[in-house]
Amino acid sequence: ELIITAIALKILGKRVVFDIHENFSRRRYKFNDAKTILKSIFQVLYVALEKAAQYFLDKLIVADKDIKDKFSSNNVSIIHNYPLENYRFEAARNKIVYIGDISSDRGFDYFDEINKIAERYSFTFEVYGRWDKPSRDYYKGYILHNDIPKVLQESILGICLLKSTDNYINAVPTKVFEYL
Repeated sequence: ELIITAIALKILGKRVVFDIHENFSRRRYKFNDAKTILKSIFQVLYVALEKAAQYFLDKLIVADKDIKDKFSSNNVSIIHNYPLENYRFEAARNKIVYIGDISSDRGFDYFDEINKIAERYSFTFEVYGRWDKPSRDYYKGYILHNDIPKVLQESILGICLLKSTDNYINAVPTKVFEYL
């Protein structure tokens, strides 16, 4: 969503380094309503802007080789989103968490079952993020970025359940590294 801003800043003479960590060109939409058609149009426009940006912006930073391979210019570099080696803390108690975007592609279809299994083994399961099914007991709401480390320090396990969709098939699941 910031690519237009990046291009505008470049037009104004600023140096621009643009971070790309999602492979939007791999997303596929089922054309069953106006909303998905609109998403597909925006996807095509975004991919075109992204391709042009490689020649226009000063530097593109990408999260993995799969994304880098989309570009042909020399100003594209990979910076893996891995945790610092010395960033460690004691894992705690009996909490399992999911923190992040909540969607079918990111595994929310399994949350009820995970909660049942967690309860069976005396664990708690907590979900943080934006979600349209807030009636679940394990859903704790949206969490601010600064509060995430505290929740993770109180947890023994963070889950990442990416489905095998075009966007995730070759992706490195950075969610795992965020948990680390």
